[in-house]
Amino acid sequence: MSSIFCLSGWGQKFDSIESFISPKISDYHQINSLDYSIYSGYENFVNNAIIPKKPDIMIGWSLGGQIALRLCEQNLVIPKKLILIAPPFQLVKNQKIEVGMTEKLYEEFLKNLENSVDATMKKFAVLSIMNDKNKSEILNNLLINDNNSKQLIIWLKELKQFSCFDLDFSEIPSTTYLMGKGDMIVHQLQVKYFEQRIKNFSVRYFENCGHAPHISNPELFNQILQEQLLS
Repeated sequence: MSSIFCLSGWGQKFDSIESFISPKISDYHQINSLDYSIYSGYENFVNNAIIPKKPDIMIGWSLGGQIALRLCEQNLVIPKKLILIAPPFQLVKNQKIEVGMTEKLYEEFLKNLENSVDATMKKFAVLSIMNDKNKSEILNNLLINDNNSKQLIIWLKELKQFSCFDLDFSEIPSTTYLMGKGDMIVHQLQVKYFEQRIKNFSVRYFENCGHAPHISNPELFNQILQEQLLS
């Protein structure tokens, strides 16, 4: 039986990717979704979590995609294939990367999160679905993490502090990157930074889609997943 290891996005339920894998796949493959958000940062996560070593496919959404790349680089996980769902190469822009969130916008978001978790998470959900043809359906299906603000803040800071410029990409397996053409959280131009560094890399664009391609178009998402399982 093939295995699939899933790491969800920041602020989302840990099994939110698994929720959109079709029964045609889930009934015949072992799926493991791991909750990194309960740990106090990446190092605490890798030192204490029981992490699947050799899944056939690892899927990481947004922050989960960055974590997946870090696990591969360190050989903590050795998947045959990697599916990245819109992770940023680097969240906040600087002299190295001009397409990203501004420092001011990040600090405003962090401050809002510290002051009002519920209101901020609702705003984040709205930002995730902008430019998506299935806004209302996605909003109903977004599985927001109900962790306390402390954990959300820890991982938001982790998301800002880490940059894929710090990665050695030589250990990254064959990778398929899923990108919504209307994503307002991760700029499309960030994809080129991955493309320049990952040897076996392909991009699948989702039309009229925001930051949640697998929720916006689960049929295409499952088609791509099935293709990767069979190839």
